[in-house]
Amino acid sequence: MQNSSAIPASHDGRISFPRQIRNFLLQKLWLPRIIYEALPYLYLFLGIIALVSAVHIPGWAWMLPYAILFSLICLHVSLAVIALRYNYRCDKEPWRNSRLDDEK
Repeated sequence: MQNSSAIPASHDGRISFPRQIRNFLLQKLWLPRIIYEALPYLYLFLGIIALVSAVHIPGWAWMLPYAILFSLICLHVSLAVIALRYNYRCDKEPWRNSRLDDEK
């Protein structure tokens, strides 16, 4: 009896996507600079909104853990991205560190 699934399995048993789908999913995504720069602040805003809504929405007790988890994830991602961008830009642009060198 043959396997009649729509997605073929590779020789080691893993499911493999057709080449066009795999290439589409793995291609680089280029965003306009204004959207790219605003993403961490959007995550921060969503995290704050989710946290406030978790505290202030009455009668939705089942949603409280999900809202808190979502808010913590958004806040963590936003602060991590902001810190990573800051560190990368300080390494790439030495003039940002000149103030620190003057204080030493």
